[in-house]
Amino acid sequence: MKEEKQAKCPSCGSDQLRFKGYRKSEVTNECISKRYICLNSECDKEGFSISIEKEQEKDYNGSYKYDERKEGATVESNNFTSKAGNKVKVLDEFLELCQVDLEMWYVDRYQLNAWDVTISGKGSSTKEDNTYTNYQIKVWLKRIVDVFDKDKFIGELIEDVKNNHAPIISLRNNFDNSKTSKDNLFIPNLYDVHLGRLCWHEESGSNYDVKIAVDLVESLLKGLFRHVSDLSKIDRIVFPIGNDFLNYDYAEPYPMTTNQTPQESDVRWQKMFRLGRNLLYSMIDWMYENVAPVDVIGIPGNHEEQSMWYLVSVLEAKYENNDNVRVDNSPKSRKYYKYGSNLIGFAHGKDEKNTELHNLMSLDAPKYWADTTYRYYYLGHNHHEKSMRSKTSKSVINQEADYKGVMISYLPAVAQTDKYEHKKGYEGSIRGARAMVHNFHKGRTHIIGENV
Repeated sequence: MKEEKQAKCPSCGSDQLRFKGYRKSEVTNECISKRYICLNSECDKEGFSISIEKEQEKDYNGSYKYDERKEGATVESNNFTSKAGNKVKVLDEFLELCQVDLEMWYVDRYQLNAWDVTISGKGSSTKEDNTYTNYQIKVWLKRIVDVFDKDKFIGELIEDVKNNHAPIISLRNNFDNSKTSKDNLFIPNLYDVHLGRLCWHEESGSNYDVKIAVDLVESLLKGLFRHVSDLSKIDRIVFPIGNDFLNYDYAEPYPMTTNQTPQESDVRWQKMFRLGRNLLYSMIDWMYENVAPVDVIGIPGNHEEQSMWYLVSVLEAKYENNDNVRVDNSPKSRKYYKYGSNLIGFAHGKDEKNTELHNLMSLDAPKYWADTTYRYYYLGHNHHEKSMRSKTSKSVINQEADYKGVMISYLPAVAQTDKYEHKKGYEGSIRGARAMVHNFHKGRTHIIGENV
């Protein structure tokens, strides 16, 4: 080991110093400088560092050897003798030597360097120069984090609800059709609720948040039933849910729709999901306990395609053993319901062309098509109300034509216009909910409206 020149204070030049140790890089753990304290009482510099530049070897805590031949020390294990030619082998041996638990950590990246150093043989017995190879390996590790498996989580949640939270409930006695003549289907349509949306009246005309939305939806639902003079005449209830019932699908890095359109949100996704679940529980329970059996149909919207599927899955599990409630959560975006001579189609309305809906109905549900006389489509998404008849002979939409075909109805939204929609001028439509009454034999007989 070569003799190091005496260090001096850079302020007063004194060589009366006290060595305080090495300073290592926080990134590479290499020794990069030496720390000293000047003992000269007249010096105004208490402590300072000197970069390591001399050729010198220094044992440190018995574990590592710092090669100080040039600025920035390099770290080499005492027992590390692998050749730099096989980098993978060097990495494997280094990880084993350092006892890295590869079940907890993985190698994010690594760097391997090697260089030769020749030591003069002057003064030695052989007087021959010796060349040594120094190795330097840098390894960056990251902790292994279990990836959240949403499908697995939902599967376990559904099984838990089915097995532990789905009580057996038999069909209610007053739903026995043999005792009372019932031949009417009731369809409450509460579309585009956008639970979780945040609106400020100074920006969009009215306030809207989760509390307002929950109170409004419950009021609209019961208001629709108040228009029915005799609830005992209702045979079944079809309750389409979804259609942007929730306002967003993704939470990170900010609330976004399924297609990653940013949304201004009132609450965190967990609270939005929980509030939506409890609101649906409340409405479904009220309907089957007070009116008639309920058939729930999940219709995904463009704001919450994934989240809504999970939410309806929870409903499917909750009512698994309840004879008064049936849940359809098939992944199809368009779904159909046959009631006597009625064929009723449900879709969100974003993707399908209205001039093709009657063709889609005949292709999607050919057996139902052949067995029915009255055919209808109920859609949302547009946030305004519009009814059209589709002429099956010409495949065109004509609002004025009175022709037997498919009646296509775009239904109003419950939610308040938000800042973006107001800016774009997507406003002015009447907000509210619509309920349809379909007679088993005669087709649709009533349209009931509740406006906000």
